[in-house]
Formats: sequence, structure tokens, C-alpha cells
Amino acid sequence: MVRDPSIRGDFVLVKIDLKNAYNEIDGSALLRRCSERTRLFEQHHLEGQTCRAETSRGGDSATGTQQGGPPSSGAFCIAIQPELAALDAELRPFGGGAWAEMDDIFALGPAAAVFPAVKRFGEAVKASLNLEMQVSKLECFSPEYNLSHCPWREALGAPVGMVLAGFVDAWLRAQVSSIESYIEKTVLSLRAASPHALWAAIYYSCSAKFDFILRHLPPDQTACGYEGVLFDAITARRARLPARMRGLGLRSLEEVAPAAFCACFVEAAERFLDRSTPGGGSERGFFQMLAPLFGHGAFELPYPNSPRLSRFLSGCTTNVNPLGAQLGQLTPTGESFKRAWEGMQREVRGWILGC
Repeated sequence: MVRDPSIRGDFVLVKIDLKNAYNEIDGSALLRRCSERTRLFEQHHLEGQTCRAETSRGGDSATGTQQGGPPSSGAFCIAIQPELAALDAELRPFGGGAWAEMDDIFALGPAAAVFPAVKRFGEAVKASLNLEMQVSKLECFSPEYNLSHCPWREALGAPVGMVLAGFVDAWLRAQVSSIESYIEKTVLSLRAASPHALWAAIYYSCSAKFDFILRHLPPDQTACGYEGVLFDAITARRARLPARMRGLGLRSLEEVAPAAFCACFVEAAERFLDRSTPGGGSERGFFQMLAPLFGHGAFELPYPNSPRLSRFLSGCTTNVNPLGAQLGQLTPTGESFKRAWEGMQREVRGWILGC
């Protein structure tokens, strides 16, 4: 949405969070609004069933719908339509608007318009549907507009996205725990039936997950040991030999982690800024606000004529840095990229000298 060329770069996209929307919406308001849709008369009995709770809860339910029930999403969308339409109508004159996929609601427009409109939307759904908009869980993004000191955002109380201390480690532990649980269940299911199927299932299902982690996190955050599985050098070497040489064909993910991370970062960085396309056109970047870090037009020319990451890796050259680094310092991502890149350079130089 934010890459649509018809949308201004200073627009702000706000994702609205409604607390436990399906289970908290007022049942009487939902049924009343559904009954007003005469074209859906034949579906009214299904809509009524959405307000029936499970037997264990006593039958009728004053609030909410059966989340996951086939008619529930349709009934919810009908119930919230008037407030959503009002939000959309308020932002259309500015070139923005509002869209929703069930309870995932998005508002787009200039900061001076979108944040007050979102506040009024929250008040409206609370009054008519008993739905609570969680301001602390709102998410906002703009390709060019600096949200850090936006007075309209501060007045609403919407947070600016950031990575909290310990979040990455907690996320990584959860991912590893999930993979470990999958491996244990798969071993129990296939160990006796087919060792070959067991190995294929574990290897190919886990590889994509490991690759995703390696591409998106710096190598120093993903490095780990083998916990004694390949304890001695001979076993490790045999495991890494190709199958045609009677090895396991394992490849050390620790060794390829720097290349995976650097490649992913470069691919993303090339899409941050606006750039020209063959034929005289232009392609809009999705984070033009980072232009001071990389330099305008950093990725315009093909390598090696383009400056690309040279300015980014030499330290910030402006006092305004949306990533938080001070003048002359690298951002945390820049530090991680530089260390990974230098490690690969040392490895290549050592390999060339050893030839």
C-alpha cells in the first residue's frame, strides 16, 4: 500500500488494534445491524447462531461471536461497516482512506488528519459496539514523515515501532524451541518406520526456518554450538562430506551465516530508496526516510559505479538519523553488517593465500 505511486510519501499508515474484537463486540448491536441488511435476510438465522456460545458456557452469549465460525466474520464486517465507512470518508478528501480485513483495520492519510480520525473511530466503535481500541498496540509507519516528534501521534498516544531490549533473544528462543519440539515429535513418529523418511522430513522442513533466521539476524546472534553431537574433528569432517563420498552432506550454517545476513540486508537496502528504472521510469522505495543514511541515489547505478553502502558504512553524515545513531557513528545494523562483511573478506583472503 505504501509503495503505491499515487500515495504521497509523507502519508502515515496506521494499523488499528481492537481488543479481543470477535469476543467483545456487543451482540445486540451486531444482530441489529445485520437485520438492517435486507438483501441478507436468508442469512439472518446463521448470524443469530454466531451469538450462541458453546454448551459449556450456557448457551446464549451477550457479547461476541463464535470466533472461527463460518458466519462470524461476515457478521462482524457488517457490524463495523458504519464506523469504518465514516473513517474512510473522513480521510478520502486528503487522498487517504480506510480499509479492513475483518478486525485488521488500516487508516492512511497525512499525520494531521489520520491520527485525529483514528481517535474518533475508536470512540465511535466503543460507543456503538462496545469495542475497545488499544492505543498502546497501534502501529504506524511512514516512508518519509518523521513520526518521532509528531504532535498528532503524541496527542493520541500511539507508539512508534521499535525493537525492545531482549525482544530478539526472546523471539529466537521461541523459534528454536518450536523447531526442537517439531524434531522430537517427528523422531517419535518416524524413527521405527523409516530412518530415511525421518532424515528427509527433519532436514527439508527445518532448513527453510534456519535460513530465514540466518538471513534476518546478525551472525553473532545466531551462532551456537553443536552440543557435543559432532564432538571430534573427524566426525565433523565426515558429516560435512557430500553423500557421494559417504558423508551426510551437512553444511555448516555458522559458516554461511555472514553471507546470508549480508545478502539479505543488501537486497532490502536496494528497495529502501526511490530509484530509476530502465526506460526512464522510477520505482518508489518503501523507506525513503533513510535517504540521509545511504545518500540520495545510492543504488541508482549498477555495481561498481554506484556508491551503494559506502556512505552507510562510513558512519552517519547528518544529525537527523531515524535509526538513532549519533553523528559519525554506525547504526547497530551497520555495525553487524560491517563485522560480517570483514569476516568474509578475511576468509576469502586466507583461502586465496592458501591456494
